[in-house]
Amino acid sequence: MDRESRLYVLDLWREQTSSEKWIEVFCDLVLRWRPLDWAEEQGQIKASIGPFLSRRQHERSAYVNREPFPTRGDKAVRAQSIRGRMALEGLYVPVHAPWYPAFRAELQA
Repeated sequence: MDRESRLYVLDLWREQTSSEKWIEVFCDLVLRWRPLDWAEEQGQIKASIGPFLSRRQHERSAYVNREPFPTRGDKAVRAQSIRGRMALEGLYVPVHAPWYPAFRAELQA
């Protein structure tokens, strides 16, 4: 998010894989982009791999404030607030990124 509260997608990784692999990719992304905060679903992350994720972050010095949020409803319900915000203020995405076509198709589905 920039100073005018515009949202940007800088990078994207989407794959169904083992926890060990996505935790490493998470740390890679944190180290590359240095975000201040990270939002994650409260129940699934905390209950299943929270301690392992925290340990790997510490081992790799991939520090970011992880902010849990409660899971309510299905994915369509959870997407309503971001859909409204994007409709009003847009979402800035690098359209030449290799992951853009799949990202756009998923948003339109």
